[in-house]
Amino acid sequence: MIDNKKSKKEGYVSAFEINDNRFAGKSGLLSYWKLNITNNFNYNYTELISIFIEDTERFNRRISKAFADISDFNNFNLGVLPDYSQIKCLEESAKKEAEKEAEDIFLSEKLDWTDKLKQQKSQLEEYFKQKREAVENIKVENIKKGKLSNLASDYDLELEQLKEKEELFPKLDCVQLAYVEFK
Repeated sequence: MIDNKKSKKEGYVSAFEINDNRFAGKSGLLSYWKLNITNNFNYNYTELISIFIEDTERFNRRISKAFADISDFNNFNLGVLPDYSQIKCLEESAKKEAEKEAEDIFLSEKLDWTDKLKQQKSQLEEYFKQKREAVENIKVENIKKGKLSNLASDYDLELEQLKEKEELFPKLDCVQLAYVEFK
């Protein structure tokens, strides 16, 4: 049976021993964090972030990156959990590191998304410019005036929708915790 402790609010924490010479002698809390970035319209990006905090509360980027692909580890044994207060302390450190990683990812995604929206705006402006030129060729003045008014309303609506799509909302949740000892 896996050694785990449960809190009604916080879920389970499991403990594992892993035989891996690369990290022998290291132990700490492994956490997985799910970052979801959305604009509540048509943009949705999800990434899983692995964070390993050593018992000394030091973030270990090398082990964290190794756990990004769990298939690298194939020799697991059951482990023993340390005191709950130590787990909570390590979890807080992991949360801080996950927030830093998430912020870097978010800023990169926001930059890419903003560039894409700028391109869409440019295409939209070109489209409405061509439509306006076509409407300007209408000879009947009241029809031309009505079409230009509708065109301006449509353009404003499209610009407003693009502006609403621009705002991105990040959400970061811890989805798994495990205490890991490397042998």
